[in-house]
Amino acid sequence: MRVVNVYTGQLYVTSFDNPLGKVVDITVKTGLRYLAPNWDFLMEYKNSKQTHEDMLTYMDKYYDKLEHTFTYFKQQLDILLQNETIILGCYCHEGKFCHRHLLLYPLRDYALSKNIRLNYLGEISRKGIVPPSSQDSPMFHSEFLGEVLGKRK
Repeated sequence: MRVVNVYTGQLYVTSFDNPLGKVVDITVKTGLRYLAPNWDFLMEYKNSKQTHEDMLTYMDKYYDKLEHTFTYFKQQLDILLQNETIILGCYCHEGKFCHRHLLLYPLRDYALSKNIRLNYLGEISRKGIVPPSSQDSPMFHSEFLGEVLGKRK
């Protein structure tokens, strides 16, 4: 089984000529729109109080979109997974609820279907690389993810 290493990071921190790997802009404004949230539900979330329920609603809408992506953009995803290391980047602030982390789960499942194992190495921050086990973000808490991922099975 081939391995693809994955980092996440804020685009302001991860330069596009990053020596760690290929930076993949997954923003709705400038990046691969098929991996970005739609503008309408992104702004709906940003303009909300960003409560637990707001996060769950955003996650559900984003995962609905990704179901379409993983059905109709297989060739683009296969090309992306040809890289040895990729860095999923957007403009969300470090340590905040963000789609670059949410994308890891369905991307992992898609890669496994292609006999590729994703190895998530952490978030590239201004202070260095923050390993997944020490990231303080709601999307890394299993009970939080379980609420959305469990409903989707």
